[in-house]
Amino acid sequence: MAARAHRHTVAGMAVLSAQDVPAAEREDYWRQVLSDSLVPAEVTLARGPGPRDRVVTGRLGAVRVTASSSGPGELWRTRRHVTATDDRLVQVLVPTAGRTLGRQGGREALLRPGDLVVADAAKPFRCRHGSFAAVTLTFDRRLLGVRAADLDRVTGTTIRPGEGSAGLVSRVVQDLPHQLGQLTDAGAARLGTTVVDLVAGMVAERVGGPGVRAGSARDTPLLARVLAHIEEHLADPDLSPATVAAAHHVSVRQLHRLFEGRDETVAARIRARRLERCRRDLLDPALAGQTVAAIGARWGLPNPSQLSRLFRQVYGVTPSELRRTAGWP
Repeated sequence: MAARAHRHTVAGMAVLSAQDVPAAEREDYWRQVLSDSLVPAEVTLARGPGPRDRVVTGRLGAVRVTASSSGPGELWRTRRHVTATDDRLVQVLVPTAGRTLGRQGGREALLRPGDLVVADAAKPFRCRHGSFAAVTLTFDRRLLGVRAADLDRVTGTTIRPGEGSAGLVSRVVQDLPHQLGQLTDAGAARLGTTVVDLVAGMVAERVGGPGVRAGSARDTPLLARVLAHIEEHLADPDLSPATVAAAHHVSVRQLHRLFEGRDETVAARIRARRLERCRRDLLDPALAGQTVAAIGARWGLPNPSQLSRLFRQVYGVTPSELRRTAGWP
C-alpha cells in the first residue's frame, strides 16, 4: 500500500504525514493512511490533505494507539469491509480538537474534545468530521471480558468525561501517544492491559453491573463484610457459600437471602471474581511464563478443564486463546 511505502518508523512508532508524497499522490495516499491506521474503511475528503494532516501510530501490547489530525471528511466501514476482514475489533475514539459525528447501530454520537465513543468494528459504522484531531484505540474485543450484549448497549453513544470513570479514561487515552516509544515491550504491554481494564470498567458502569437493591440497614454492613471475605479468600479452592456463611456466623439460607437483592448468587459471585482475577493474570506480560493451570490454581480453580470451560462460557474464548489474542505465547 502507498501508506506503507512512506512510513517513517521511530522507536517503535510510525509517523505519517500528508507531505510525505508528491502533491499529485497525496489524496489517494492519505485515504490509504487513514484506512490502514484505523480499520479498513471507505474514506472521503472534503479537500486535499494539508500540511497538518498527520498520523502517529504504535502499539502498547495488544492495543494499537493512533493519534490523527485531518481535514474535513468522512470514514465509513461497510458490511463489505466487515466481511472481508472478519475483525473482532473494538475501537475507542477521543477527539482532542474539533468535532465529529459518529453513527452505529441506529445511534448518533456528537463528540466534542474529551468525549468518548466506543465502536464495534465487527459492524458497520460511519464517522463524519470537520478539521479535527483524535486519539483512537483499537484492540480485540475479547480482551474486554464484556458480554457482547453489554458492548452493543454502549456502542455508538456519546460518553461525556463527567460521567463516572469516563473522565479518567479520556485523560489516559489522550496521553497514550506520548508513551509510544518510551517504554520497554513489557511496560508497553502492561500499560495496554491497564487501559483495556479501564475501558471495560467504563462499559460496565454504562450498562450497570451487579448491584444491591435497597435493603435493611442491618444487612448492608454484613453484605460488605461478606463481599470483602470473598475477595480475600478467592485463592482457597474450598471457598463456597457454606464456608462464607460459617465465617460470618449465619446459616447458608440467611446468606442466600442476603444476596436476594443482587443480580447474582453467592456461588456466582465467587466464580465471577475468580475468573476475573485469572483474566487479569493471563493478560499480564510479567506472568507470560506461567502456565494457565498455575494461574487457575492461584485463584481457586485448580482443574484446568473446568477453568477452560467456565472461561469460554463467560468470555467466549479459552484462557490460551485469550493469551494468544494478547500476543503472549
